[in-house]
Amino acid sequence: MSVAYGIEVEATEIPAAMEPVHRINDALRSMIMTQAQTVLFTTHLDDGVKVCDATKSDWNRFVNSEYQELISRAMMWRDGAIYIVEPPGGIHEDMNCILIFVIAAATGTFGMHLQPHGATFVNSL
Repeated sequence: MSVAYGIEVEATEIPAAMEPVHRINDALRSMIMTQAQTVLFTTHLDDGVKVCDATKSDWNRFVNSEYQELISRAMMWRDGAIYIVEPPGGIHEDMNCILIFVIAAATGTFGMHLQPHGATFVNSL
């Protein structure tokens, strides 16, 4: 029990399934994203930027969670750790748009067979 504003309230416990999500989010919050972006844009090794150590089940919980500090498709799990492999931004959608245009131009279909559905990227996430 704790007292807040003169009223006794029960302390809220974080469900065990959410603990890995919070730990991964805390690691992401502690990173300086401008430095991570610089590394991702300048590296020729494509290793990514390490976020934290995590088990495969921790990673799966994070991916299935709605509470991601950074969208999971910008990251990957490899050998017991999570890495950022794509800069947080619209580069994924930019590449999709270019690919759609190139395919449409090459096939001459321009929407007859492929129906693009726009970007899923939201800058504020």
